[in-house]
Amino acid sequence: MLPVRSFFGRDLDLLFDRLSEAPSAPVWRPRLDAHRTDEGFVVEVDLPGIDPDEVDVAVEDGVLSIAGHRLVERSEDGFITERISGSFIRRLTIPEGIEAEDITATYADGVLRLVLPVPAEPEPKVTRVPVSRN
Repeated sequence: MLPVRSFFGRDLDLLFDRLSEAPSAPVWRPRLDAHRTDEGFVVEVDLPGIDPDEVDVAVEDGVLSIAGHRLVERSEDGFITERISGSFIRRLTIPEGIEAEDITATYADGVLRLVLPVPAEPEPKVTRVPVSRN
């Protein structure tokens, strides 16, 4: 069985956010949930207001990256401005054995859903050794 810890244990974009953003600049990190189901590992990312064609999902060296940009139109007479505009990237380390080509992505109601199928564990190979009589 693939270890769940390797999938959930490392979130690289927190480090990149801290290194690349000014301390006072708002940072948009879309919220995500990740869990395991019968389908495999499932990652759901809240991406309200983003065209799914503008979302880039890639796997490189065992790291799943989800990147994009959201532009929030602002009026000059706005009383409250809480929504953040800008680029984002989320990175998650994925377990060994998951093939990038097998990952599927769907987008509905502002939620990107990725399914990372877990490969079947190979059956242990048993080789019988004949015992001869002397």
